[in-house]
This record gives sequence, C-alpha cells and structure tokens, in this order.
Amino acid sequence: MSWRSGCSGWSNKTFKRRLYRDRKTGAYRFLLDEALGLAARRRITPRMKRLILDLGTEMPFRRAARILDFLVAGIHPMTVWSEVRDAGEQAAQDAEALREAVFKDGVVPESGKVVQELSIEADGVVVPLQRSAKTHGEIKLVVGYEGKDQDSGRLVNRHTVATTKSSRVAWEGAGAAFKTCPPLKDRTPGNIGLSTS
Repeated sequence: MSWRSGCSGWSNKTFKRRLYRDRKTGAYRFLLDEALGLAARRRITPRMKRLILDLGTEMPFRRAARILDFLVAGIHPMTVWSEVRDAGEQAAQDAEALREAVFKDGVVPESGKVVQELSIEADGVVVPLQRSAKTHGEIKLVVGYEGKDQDSGRLVNRHTVATTKSSRVAWEGAGAAFKTCPPLKDRTPGNIGLSTS
C-alpha cells in the first residue's frame, strides 16, 4: 500500500492505493492513478489542470495562483507556470506534426463544412528575448474567420495560430490548422497562401 496526494478542483485529497505488478511484463502500475487520470509524480487532477490552464493563459501566473488558492490551498505560481509551459510545448509539438503531415508528407485532412467567405489576417510583434543569442524575436499571429457578426461585430468561428518560427512555417501552420478546424475545412492550405520570407 502507498499513499498519494492529489489536488482536485475543490480540495487536496490524500488516498491509499495499491501497487500492482504485471506478471507477463513485470511492469508496476497504480491502477487507481490510471483510473483517476493522475500522471506519475503529479499532484494535479485533469479538472484542476483545466482550471490552471484557463487562468494561467489569461492572467499573470502569480494572480492565477492567488485565485486558485481560494479553491485549493497550496497552488504556487511556479505550478501554474509549469502546467502552462507543458501544455504549450505539447500544443507546439502537435501543431508542428500537423504542419509536417500536410506540407511535407502531403496528407490532405478530411473535408468538412463549406464556408462562403474566409478572411485571414496576419501580423507580428517584436519582443525582447531573454537567455537567447538574439536580443529580439517576432511573434507571428495569423487569424482566420468566416466573417463578422452584424450586431456585435465579433468574428465568426475565429481560429488563431501564433508562432515565433519563420513566416513560411507560420503560414503553413495556419493553413494546416485552418484545414482541420471545422469552420474552415473547405479551403485547401494552398488557397491560404505562403509568405516568401
């Protein structure tokens, strides 16, 4: 028997669990951890992770930790930073894999809804870099949407792609992402266009 602590959406929990050994492979597993969706050596439940990501991507990590501390005591700003960093790295890997599948391997994502109008806007902002050989870098932002709502002026079915990589990679990533998100599937990546820089 082993004890484990976990941080859920409303409280810290401590529970007893049993370590099982697979007779065929010899691998050890905590079946309760797997059933609850707890990653090894992590105290954050999937629900709490969603809360951390929602707050940690909308405000400074310190403020997000302070708000989360009202729900569950002991959430540190570095925990928020760590969860956001890990989720960002995973999202970047997924986006790169999708871009390579579409533009290098020639995989064409399945078609979906056909839209009448597809608007795409792109811009970049130069920011100072820390712990880098370069002093500044550009964040490229590409936004695709079907149009604007007549009453509120909000963008309809907006999808955003951001990257610090080259312009070509930014446009290819946007083309691949827009092709796979439901409102923009009708356009092929070639129709979105590529930058030459």
